[in-house]
Amino acid sequence: MNTPQHTPGPWLASRLASPDYAPQYGIYSESNPNDFAIVKGDNAEANARLIASAPDLLEALENAVVLVHRMAHEQRRTFLDVEQAKAALPLIRAAIARATT
Repeated sequence: MNTPQHTPGPWLASRLASPDYAPQYGIYSESNPNDFAIVKGDNAEANARLIASAPDLLEALENAVVLVHRMAHEQRRTFLDVEQAKAALPLIRAAIARATT
């Protein structure tokens, strides 16, 4: 069974030509601008940002899972674990910021 793959990131969100009373945002992939979604409604801008940040959030969470799993299951903590965790924090924070600002 093949698991469907998502369109690779980065994804971008931009305001479409739409009236102020009914804003619409497009979300598209830099690698394939033909993969396109439209978000509309009261929270269109925030929702578009959140959707566009999905690849970043996924990557940050996948990295965090590896680090947390390693630190939770190994008896011996290493300097490398600590340094990898420190390196992961800015990526995680950047993904969250992209989703929320």
